[in-house]
Amino acid sequence: MHLSKEAVIYYEEFMVRYSDVSFSKVVDSTPYVAKYSNVSFTSLLFAFRRVLSDKVEQLIILTASKSSLSSSTSYYFKDRTQVNQLESYPLDTMVQCSPDLDPGNCGVCLRLAVKEMTECCNNARWAHIFLPKCLLKYDTTRLQSGSSSKRLLKVSIIQFP
Repeated sequence: MHLSKEAVIYYEEFMVRYSDVSFSKVVDSTPYVAKYSNVSFTSLLFAFRRVLSDKVEQLIILTASKSSLSSSTSYYFKDRTQVNQLESYPLDTMVQCSPDLDPGNCGVCLRLAVKEMTECCNNARWAHIFLPKCLLKYDTTRLQSGSSSKRLLKVSIIQFP
């Protein structure tokens, strides 16, 4: 019986992965790391979720199709939108896939990241979801002077099965 060895290290936008079993071109949903603010939207919750969902879906389509207009890097797209509802705030979003994934699997991986975000933290002021083959980030706190939500965070780490 051969036991496989595997390790994943995440640090900000950087990930190192080791395995004695090939993981090239494979979409994995575990392990993943979710970092997110413990400061949440309350009064704007439903409007925020709609804006975030629409923006992330738009970026997934652009990233998976490799039609990034603002980036020369394949499988990477970021956007900044100024949201003006009851409260005005910037919405920075970023998605990225591992370059060994085909466009279809890039979209699958990013939608898995959206699923994890929806389950843990889609009303947080900011969140970073790291899967082994892709990442999803959003932030509404940039440029807000005196914002303490950047310093307050929760981290969820999901282990290998």
